[in-house]
Amino acid sequence: TTLPSRPALEAAAFSTEVVLDRSNKDWLKNVGNAPAYLYHVHVGRLTLSAPTFAAGIYLLLMRFLARQYTQVFAMGSACVSDMPLSPEEYQIFEQLGSLAHDVHPDAHACRLKISLV
Repeated sequence: TTLPSRPALEAAAFSTEVVLDRSNKDWLKNVGNAPAYLYHVHVGRLTLSAPTFAAGIYLLLMRFLARQYTQVFAMGSACVSDMPLSPEEYQIFEQLGSLAHDVHPDAHACRLKISLV
């Protein structure tokens, strides 16, 4: 996996540009032996399922970065764990915090949902 981020651009407040940092040593150290996530796609191509909790929250992060707020809101209740987060999972949740500059009303709703679950 790569470290995804969306730069805060004054000229394009609602940009969907995503920067993927493939060389961040701290990020890669926490990923461990999973260089990529493999998602299961239903034969009808209507659903996508994540094989692990880390893969699920990474998908949530990528959808948030792409401003797919409806999907993020729907996934918010599924991204719950009663176990302590692994370093890999923790860094993905921390990256969600980097989206605080997203002032779209739907982004606020998604953040609220994620924080309440």
